[in-house]
Amino acid sequence: MSETPETICHWEQVQRQWKWEWASYHSHAAAYWTAGGEGGTTELLDLATLAPEPPDLRVDLAYGSRWEKVSGTGTNVVVAAVDLPESESPVGEGWRLVETVSR
Repeated sequence: MSETPETICHWEQVQRQWKWEWASYHSHAAAYWTAGGEGGTTELLDLATLAPEPPDLRVDLAYGSRWEKVSGTGTNVVVAAVDLPESESPVGEGWRLVETVSR
């Protein structure tokens, strides 16, 4: 008796993320948000952390100061992955089918 092969679909959830720069009317060195740095900021764009939303951190209290996305840093980041039978698909936004495998 032969078994019917099972098809498994590999899904990934992708989220768009950016590096964030503090825009302020106070003159200061560039301040980019970083999850790992002391004080939550760095002066080096290469050390900045990707995030989908601006951080909840204030660099100064100047009126109109805010976090802005750094142009050109938008990146698709895989935030979750799951293998499901062919008849099922994940719930939520940002899921894409990456690979289908028959076992």
